[in-house]
Amino acid sequence: MPEHSYLKRTWAEISLDRLKHNFEAIRAHTPEGVKIMSVVKADAYGHGAAVVAPELEALGSDAFAVSNIEEAVVLRRNGVHAPILVLGWVPAAWTDVLIRERIETSVSSYEGAKRLSDEAVRLNGIVSVHIKADTGMGRLGLRVTDDADVCRAAEEIRRISELPNLRIAGMFTHFATADEPGDSFSAVQFTRFDRLRRRLNELGIEHGLCHCSNSAATILHREYACDMVRAGVTLYGLSPDNDPASALAKACAVEPVMTLKSTIVQKRRFRCGDTVSYGAHMLTHDADIAVIPVGYADGYPRLLSGTGMVGVQGTRAKIVGKVCMDMTMIDVSGSSAAEGSEVLLFGKTGDDWIPAESVAALAGTIGYELVCCIGRRVTRVYLKDGKEVTAVRLTTA
Repeated sequence: MPEHSYLKRTWAEISLDRLKHNFEAIRAHTPEGVKIMSVVKADAYGHGAAVVAPELEALGSDAFAVSNIEEAVVLRRNGVHAPILVLGWVPAAWTDVLIRERIETSVSSYEGAKRLSDEAVRLNGIVSVHIKADTGMGRLGLRVTDDADVCRAAEEIRRISELPNLRIAGMFTHFATADEPGDSFSAVQFTRFDRLRRRLNELGIEHGLCHCSNSAATILHREYACDMVRAGVTLYGLSPDNDPASALAKACAVEPVMTLKSTIVQKRRFRCGDTVSYGAHMLTHDADIAVIPVGYADGYPRLLSGTGMVGVQGTRAKIVGKVCMDMTMIDVSGSSAAEGSEVLLFGKTGDDWIPAESVAALAGTIGYELVCCIGRRVTRVYLKDGKEVTAVRLTTA
């Protein structure tokens, strides 16, 4: 019988202890009485929402945010009882699911709200919505940039509030630059949002819970907290500005929840002039080359070809040649690494740490994308009190 409950090919260890630490760190940055909405879209940023969301609810998360209604249903199927908000678009044809599963959705126009209302009336149910205000992100939402916009948006929200079988549970916006050095635009966005909120209060129009702050704003701008903050990437131990050494990262004081590992399946001695991988990369020196069973089909970026570094026995080994679909070659010269030796791709294990943000930067992207793109065939192994509690294989492909 295998020693482990999963194939030790390439796997992602998900530390529920670090998740708890991060949630508590975010709570410490959140003003008293302000709710925390945990963002678990994209399968909890690749960490596995079916396990992560119930854990966060047990830790005290007041609500959850997802990208689409299918993600919301997954949470309900896995025992989440707290309010769930769909940040994106939900077609009116899914109104019955919104009602049955008690899922809230964003609305960005009277027309969209009217379609939901019509379906809710037909189904004799109530749909709860959060009004999305576009204060400068330029995506979904009612445009709110100047005083004329505020008046128009307030009038549209008044009309939405009068629709039957529709309840306004909240109103929100999203900061576009809160994670950027020297950010000043978030203050502009918050002022625009606050003007709309004040206008609605003057008119006696119910707007429910107000929420603006994403991860960066939660850490840096307590004054923007409103009624609720939305904690996203910091829950998973990544810095919103993609710099693990930045002042923002230090202020967050969070720990990486995901650690991606692989194992050496072959090690051979190569001579100068031998070739490695696609494109026949030619070695300029003798080297011990090891093969690890991870590639771009697992979400390990091909852009790390020839530049990326991995951890082997506490030292760094450089990627040699191109990252393949299923395999990657590394130079382990001078190391005692052998077949079966563990390889750290990113994350933290013991005293060794390869920040996901640093790996992502080498691939020309951000830590968010790296963890979100770790493939379905990579087993997620959940650890609590340092011990494995469950392993989830999303596919056998």
